[in-house]
Amino acid sequence: MIQRILYVLIKPTFKYIIEKTCLHLGGPSAIKKAADHIEQALKQTPYRYLIRTDIKSYYASINHSILKDQIRAEFDDPKVLHPFCNIIDVPIDYGGYLRTPQTGIPRKSSFSSFFVALYLKPLDIWCASHPHIFYCRYNDDIILLCRSKRQCAKAKRALKNILNQLKLRLAPTKTKIGLIDKGFHFLGMNFEVAQTPQKVHTTQNLEDTLTTQKERPVQPAYQDVRVSLHPQSYHRSIDQWKIRREGVGNPTEAQIYLKRWARWWAHAHHHIQYSDLLDQWRLVLKRVPFDIE
Repeated sequence: MIQRILYVLIKPTFKYIIEKTCLHLGGPSAIKKAADHIEQALKQTPYRYLIRTDIKSYYASINHSILKDQIRAEFDDPKVLHPFCNIIDVPIDYGGYLRTPQTGIPRKSSFSSFFVALYLKPLDIWCASHPHIFYCRYNDDIILLCRSKRQCAKAKRALKNILNQLKLRLAPTKTKIGLIDKGFHFLGMNFEVAQTPQKVHTTQNLEDTLTTQKERPVQPAYQDVRVSLHPQSYHRSIDQWKIRREGVGNPTEAQIYLKRWARWWAHAHHHIQYSDLLDQWRLVLKRVPFDIE
């Protein structure tokens, strides 16, 4: 209860501490905001390369000493610092022995979302200082869009250096670095792009093109950005549906969950349609080894 009260008092300061590119403090509804930002970025700027990754065991890898230094850099009131340190240094019971670990934060704490946002702030600041790179983060899910291979390599080096300083590691199986035109997924959604045909300039109009290049708006690299739900999102919903279907509660609970799940994703992006979600969900369910009768 004390943590919750402190969280309510401190929450108004988050907008002055956390960069706007870190979206998860806005709750699950920020996923829609992230999808809109990515779609607009792909349509307005000729990005060609991407880095999409997340942190391996992020919550369990957060270093207490580094996190405390980051909190002291933002707050100087002892009445705030002392409760924060107590939350971070909470002892854990190991079979009757209390031990205070040096890494890791509890997931269910009121301040967990704030701590994971603050810990990666050095990465947020670096990306903010490079406006030619699109950057978005939801918790530890990270995406960077770059115009050239050189920019992509530079962003990759910076990402690794910052994570090394924070004593974090990338998740190899969830990291993708490459061309955007092959498509990618982020926050449970697939993004597929179709490249806009570029006008080939002849020698005669090359000079005119160079003189007016600064006056013309940047031609978008992709005229068609298609967004759909990632297959893994269907499988996760089926797992939750099974739990509710096999429970001892109301048998309609599974059906209510499915409708609520489809309605939420249908509002997440205008390309995702409610009826299409249910149809695709049924097709995925048929491939799952489970008795649906």
